Amino acid sequence: MDVRPGGIFSIDIAMEDGHESPNLGCFLDVIPITAIATMEPVGTGARYVFTARHRNAAGLRTNNASGFYQGTEIDVDQVVARVQWMK
Repeated sequence: MDVRPGGIFSIDIAMEDGHESPNLGCFLDVIPITAIATMEPVGTGARYVFTARHRNAAGLRTNNASGFYQGTEIDVDQVVARVQWMK
């Protein structure tokens, strides 16, 4: 990943049927943010914690207005669906 405006990224997505779908893209904008994602086994499941750290309250408000939380919920739902499919 070339994380800068105009930078290129390439991600291969594994499909449920076993095929891979290559995705080539370009970053349109890059906003500095620090994020920490952790996963740990808990019983027969896992605990997933995602923490976004902001430089100031204005950054938090901007992030909230961007739909960040809704996007993260969608992402987690997709991870859960993938793990359930793999069982």
